[in-house]
Amino acid sequence: MDYREDFKKFVWLNSSGYLEFFAPTVTSTACKIRIHDFPFDTQNCSIVIMAQTFSPRDYSIKAMIMAGTASIVGRLGNGEWGIQNVSARTVEKKDAGGYLVEVNYIDVVLKRNPAFYVTVVITPSFIINVLCIFGLFLQSDRMTKLGMALTNIMSLTFILGILAAVLPKSDEIPKIGNLRSGALMTVHKIRRLRNEY
Repeated sequence: MDYREDFKKFVWLNSSGYLEFFAPTVTSTACKIRIHDFPFDTQNCSIVIMAQTFSPRDYSIKAMIMAGTASIVGRLGNGEWGIQNVSARTVEKKDAGGYLVEVNYIDVVLKRNPAFYVTVVITPSFIINVLCIFGLFLQSDRMTKLGMALTNIMSLTFILGILAAVLPKSDEIPKIGNLRSGALMTVHKIRRLRNEY
């Protein structure tokens, strides 16, 4: 956590003794990413906040989205991610000892911008495979076909290197990985069929 110390701290006090305090912080969290639909995926990241030293009667955090901020959510994000939605809720639960605890959930829905992956991985792979398939059906000698097949394999290996560097590590294989495997198998099968006939 990064507490912004240079921020002027004010406490709002009303006539009933209710105090409000705003402390701007920068928080980091790790979310499990499901990459099955990569690079056209949407992720839901939940941030859980709970006061550990005070009961809700003594100290309360209420998670809420301020009025007027919902309109700017669509403009937030960076080059790779865009924020689709932010929601907040507060839940009061009893812990194992029977004490009341207050848990705040802030759910952020992120959508990946697939432009980089489409222009650097998907489109070149498609063009290379189409050219290779057409090249296998042209009338030419074996050395020309071998050279074209080796060029195709080297090009796809280069693209796979880019993909391996940017692909999030996970226990599931994304659709784009299946696409690459399917493209390599298709080129191999067509080449074998072409050599047989």
